[in-house]
Amino acid sequence: MKQGLSQVPESVKNILVTKGDVITTQPLEPLIKFHQESEATGTVMLTPYPNQYGVVESNEKGVVTNFSKKGKLPFWINAGIYIFARDIESLLPDVGDHEVTTFQDLVKRARLAAY
Repeated sequence: MKQGLSQVPESVKNILVTKGDVITTQPLEPLIKFHQESEATGTVMLTPYPNQYGVVESNEKGVVTNFSKKGKLPFWINAGIYIFARDIESLLPDVGDHEVTTFQDLVKRARLAAY
């Protein structure tokens, strides 16, 4: 990623980055606005973690009260869409995964926002 970022003109303040296999219809303007207002170094778009199984709910008497197919779990995962402030370039590894290195450093410094 660092090599690609070096190709972006220095005058560009925020950079939209996506993983190569991401396809989305998500409007990006709200994400960009959120990032700018957060003043974070990076913003990660999140998406609900899908459950691969049906969920069954029951009451205290053992009566099924609801059955839903493949609902959403109460967890959020990385959607693979980011907005980075220009100053992230110096924090990116020359080799390796930014999610393992840079993101962990930004988390420790409270500089990574979640949208």
